[in-house]
Amino acid sequence: MNGSMSRNDPYLKTYADSKDASHLRDEIAETWQSLRSRNFYSGGPRSAQTDQAINRAITALKIASETNDRLMLAEACRLMAHTLNADEQHEQSLDYYEKAILLFENVGAGEQAARTRLGQMAALYMTGKYEESLATGVTAERWFQANNHPTGLAKVYGNMGNLWMRREQHVLALQHHQKARALFEQLQDWPALAMTYLNLANCLSFADQLYEAEKMYELSEELCARLSMLELFMQARYNKSYLMFLQGRCRKALDSFAEVRDYFDRTGSKHHLNLCDLDVAEIYLHLMKPAEAVDHAQRAVDGFAKTSRRYEHAKALAFCAMGLSQTGQLLEAEAAGEASRKLFEQEGNKYWVSMMGFCLAYVGMAKGDSAKAKLLAAQAKVHFQGMELKDWVADSLNRLGSLALEACQVKTAAACMAEMLKLTINKRL
Repeated sequence: MNGSMSRNDPYLKTYADSKDASHLRDEIAETWQSLRSRNFYSGGPRSAQTDQAINRAITALKIASETNDRLMLAEACRLMAHTLNADEQHEQSLDYYEKAILLFENVGAGEQAARTRLGQMAALYMTGKYEESLATGVTAERWFQANNHPTGLAKVYGNMGNLWMRREQHVLALQHHQKARALFEQLQDWPALAMTYLNLANCLSFADQLYEAEKMYELSEELCARLSMLELFMQARYNKSYLMFLQGRCRKALDSFAEVRDYFDRTGSKHHLNLCDLDVAEIYLHLMKPAEAVDHAQRAVDGFAKTSRRYEHAKALAFCAMGLSQTGQLLEAEAAGEASRKLFEQEGNKYWVSMMGFCLAYVGMAKGDSAKAKLLAAQAKVHFQGMELKDWVADSLNRLGSLALEACQVKTAAACMAEMLKLTINKRL
């Protein structure tokens, strides 16, 4: 298929009319296989390759639209959705996923419908539609189980793991990624294993298993290098930069983030640029450099505000509020904290709702409003009820809850921020 054809090419209908249906299906299948061979995936950084893939998908969709072949149109819609998803256009991909699934089901193509739900599931959780994503995953899992389809099951488990990670359910996330790993290793699916090792590394870092996490990052990087999966390799480097921070190597982490940020800037991956600013802001907060933290956090806020990434936007506002409160910009800190808490409430993220309650209590203490600070701290502590907390987390929460009762606002506010920062690291429950 001529990749130079555009969506407005006047010769597309003539081209479609000149070919029989089987020939057009073969051309679309060839385009699909060519794009899949590049190992594009949801959540990865966009690149010139994903941009080119969208152009090819547009051409395929236009040609399929000029025919009466619903199966061909379904494949073209799925192709369009897949490339948009890989290009960080998750919201835009959802309409094409829905169309593809309906078309596949109408022609009785159950396997294609189930496989399309894998991409749809990822796009849904990336845009904060968690319940829809879970329901989509369950539907796909049932089909793969009923039809003894281990590859599909492994991919469902991987998506489930990523979904639970975004919901701060790290134990569940680790369990699903381990199930995915076992199946992919049996299948010897090396590209999928490169991604799975990366997902496992992220889970292990959240579970305080930093040595094991580093080994998994190394396994992922080795496979990426062997398979020429550059985008995933750089994503692994990005995540490994945060691991350096967890290991206490803050300067090394900042240098590493600068390197990967430069790569994402050159390849046009705005989402990963924003992620780098978000993580660098957190590091500067822990280094007690609030001015630098605010600079990076505000850049992340501005970036995520233009996207559908509510979770990341909320975290950027949270770090902005923490930094602003320490630089004495209390009104601005309060506004950022309230905005962050509202977004986390929409996310249903009780952990971070509570964290922002404590942050706003800090602002109240710094302003000398001890009554409001006490109320906010008490409300924040209530949000943690029912969660399975590690002992050190519970101890920090108890200290935070009692700090608001102390008399000295300056001392209390500083101690409150110190305890909050302990709890922000990786949000490990």
